[in-house]
Amino acid sequence: AYLATRNDPLTTKSTSNNFPWTEPIRLFRLIGIWMSRLFRPVPLIFLFVSLLTFAGLTYLAVLWYGEIALQEGLLYHFSRVDHRHNYSMYWYWIYLARARMASNLQFMGRILLLPQFVLLVYSSLGLAPFHLGLAIFVQTYLFVTHNKVITAQYFTWYLCLLPLCTDVLRLTVRVQRSVVLLLLSIGIWLGSAYCLEMQ
Repeated sequence: AYLATRNDPLTTKSTSNNFPWTEPIRLFRLIGIWMSRLFRPVPLIFLFVSLLTFAGLTYLAVLWYGEIALQEGLLYHFSRVDHRHNYSMYWYWIYLARARMASNLQFMGRILLLPQFVLLVYSSLGLAPFHLGLAIFVQTYLFVTHNKVITAQYFTWYLCLLPLCTDVLRLTVRVQRSVVLLLLSIGIWLGSAYCLEMQ
């Protein structure tokens, strides 16, 4: 009910190749529509219940386990930089920076969150009004691929969302080859890491 429908004047003229980021005025109009839809009773109730649940569970964890639960469960991920078992595009930079600028490494780790944030906001405004399933997949994909630390299980975060956008994605031979190459490269990477550390 809160998403743009086919009768929405902002989406009727668009095609799949004409997302609003090519038309800045339409993008700002979409932002206005999204803001007006978010400040309705049902989304606000959902927001407050989610925040209360998150805050309540965090408080219980801190109460039972101390401040280490807050540090290692939440805050650590904002400054985490790790070059081991890492598929991230930043892994080599992190590896080199550990020796040279150890004091500034956590600050740089926080700076790397900015591109991730910008891409997530931009993709939500451009995709969600047209195809929610694709928007969820793309946002999860962008979150994972622009993360500072990516391990093998992170791929399941977005691969499990592929069925939501099967009407948009076509399973061509090229896509099938890409998936096979991805799985093969993950296997080689993890196999060599296992041999290095466990053998």
